[in-house]
Amino acid sequence: MDSDRELRRQRREKHKEQQTLKEQELKSQKDIEMLNKIKERDSKIREIQRQRDELIKMRIENKTAQHSDVNDANDVKHKQLRRETVGERLQHNCKEMEHERRTELDHDNDVDGAVGLTVGLKTDDYHGNDYESDMDSIDEELSWFTKKIEETFQIHADSEDRMFKEGVRCSTETLTPSECHECEHDHKSDIDEITSDEDDDEKALKADIKAMKLQQMKLKKELHLKEKAKRFKEQELLKETRRKQKEERIRKLK
Repeated sequence: MDSDRELRRQRREKHKEQQTLKEQELKSQKDIEMLNKIKERDSKIREIQRQRDELIKMRIENKTAQHSDVNDANDVKHKQLRRETVGERLQHNCKEMEHERRTELDHDNDVDGAVGLTVGLKTDDYHGNDYESDMDSIDEELSWFTKKIEETFQIHADSEDRMFKEGVRCSTETLTPSECHECEHDHKSDIDEITSDEDDDEKALKADIKAMKLQQMKLKKELHLKEKAKRFKEQELLKETRRKQKEERIRKLK
């Protein structure tokens, strides 16, 4: 009878040990699954950080391009204003030169007319021949000089147009100062809007990353506590097994 009871007791203990081992295996599997989930989340966080870095890089490049467009528009504005100023100054200088030439010619005509009267020449003959010849010569010189200035100015304008043609959408020939100002204002508004959207997106992304990191720390802490409890149970089970083996040996010796 005692031997039967002992056998039943040993079977129960063995069954309990097997159940305990199965539970430990299940817990180990759960812990492994938890570790895999943590690793997966770590990889997702790294991927999000990589995408965030790429997004920040693209936004910086976009900002640089937007600022470059604004600077190009400002350059076009200043160059066009300078071109208009130079053109007006050239036209004014041409008019002044023409006026001075005509004034000098009128003065020479008065002097020559007086001399002609003194020596018995007819002023009508002078005005009829020499005056018209001098006027034609002066007109030709003014026309040639004006043409050369316009050609030089056009060459300078064409050179500037070629320099800014690729970077500026609108042509400098039709761009007015008010249009330049509107273009610059639109660019600044777009940049401000993009910057605001980027700040909001970046804040939301940082909040998500922070929440994921906190969740990761929490899971790691829970896993650490489970591992600690598991080791404690294993030690207790090992102690209990050794105690039973010792008792069994003592019983057999008796």
